[in-house]
Amino acid sequence: MTREEHIAWCKLRGLAELSKGQIQNALEGFVFDMNKHPQTQMNSAIVMIALHIVEKQNANEAKAFIERFT
Repeated sequence: MTREEHIAWCKLRGLAELSKGQIQNALEGFVFDMNKHPQTQMNSAIVMIALHIVEKQNANEAKAFIERFT
């Protein structure tokens, strides 16, 4: 799977969880999935941003976080 295909797959899964109102599952799953591919692994600063959004339970920020990856 190419880097772009992997990111698209991760976004699809994360946004699907988000559409069900599952902010924590959406972001944790997105980060976990992104880290499965060697070209999309996230550094600890990005993971901390995701965790901060989970704490705030802000769906709009969660969606923006997921969608910004290209």
